[in-house]
Amino acid sequence: MPSLLLFRDCDPWSKPGRTGFNKTGYVTDGGVIIYPRYTRIVARPSAKLRTIRSRLIDISKHPSAYNIEMFFLNNNITPNLFQLALNSINDKDSRFWDSPIKLPKLNPDPPTEFEERWKCFTELLLPGDTIATFDTRNFMSRVIAYVDQGTWSHVGLYTADGTILEAGTGGVVEREIGVYHHPRYRLGIYRSAANTEQINKLIEHARSQIGRPYGYAGVVRKGIRKIVGRHDLRSDKDISPNDAIVVLNLDLIYVC
Repeated sequence: MPSLLLFRDCDPWSKPGRTGFNKTGYVTDGGVIIYPRYTRIVARPSAKLRTIRSRLIDISKHPSAYNIEMFFLNNNITPNLFQLALNSINDKDSRFWDSPIKLPKLNPDPPTEFEERWKCFTELLLPGDTIATFDTRNFMSRVIAYVDQGTWSHVGLYTADGTILEAGTGGVVEREIGVYHHPRYRLGIYRSAANTEQINKLIEHARSQIGRPYGYAGVVRKGIRKIVGRHDLRSDKDISPNDAIVVLNLDLIYVC
C-alpha cells in the first residue's frame, strides 16, 4: 500500500532530526521505495533498503492518494520536487496534486508518429507558454538533463507570433518555433496561471533581453551546486531548466 517510510540510514550527507530519522521515502503500491540518497533521488525495492530504524506511515486514505502514486511513478523527480511533494502531502489545502505530472519520464515514441504529435503540439500553443526541450541526439543535452536531475535540458518562451524566445550559446534570440520541427527533439508545453496583461509584459521583457550574452558562469555555478547537493530554490539565483518549471509552478499541458 502507498506509504511514507521514515528511516535512519548511514548516509553522512543527511543528519538525523529531532525524531531520530534522517530520511523520508515514498513506498509505492508495488513495494518500491523512492528516497534521497546523497545528491539524487533513487528508487529501489524496499526489501533491499538497509536501515538502522524505521517507521511506516500509511497514506492510502489520503484524498489525493492516486495522484500521489502517479507523481512518484511517472516523474523524473529532482530533490527540490521531492521535498515539495512531501510538504504537500501534509498540506490539506495544497493544489500540488491537481497536476501530478511535473517532469515526465519520456518514453520512446516512433518517429512515424511525429507529424501527428507536432500538429497537436502547435495547435495547443498559447502566447506565454513555456516550451521545454530535450535533444535526443545531442551529448550536451543529455549531460544537462542528467546534472539537472530532470527531464529537460532547455526552456524557451512562446510568443503570439509563432516564435520562441530563448537563451542559447550565442545569447538571447527570437526564432521560429519550426526550428524544433524534427523527431530528434522531445518537447513539452507548460502553462502558468498568468493573465493576458502579465503574459504580454513577460514577452515584452524577454524581447528586451535579445542579444544579451549567454550566462556561462551561472550555468557552471548551478552545475557544481547540483553535483555537490548544495542548491536551494529559495536562495539560488541561477535557475536551471527543470527547477524553473518547479519554481514557477507550471502545469504540463502536452508532451511531443
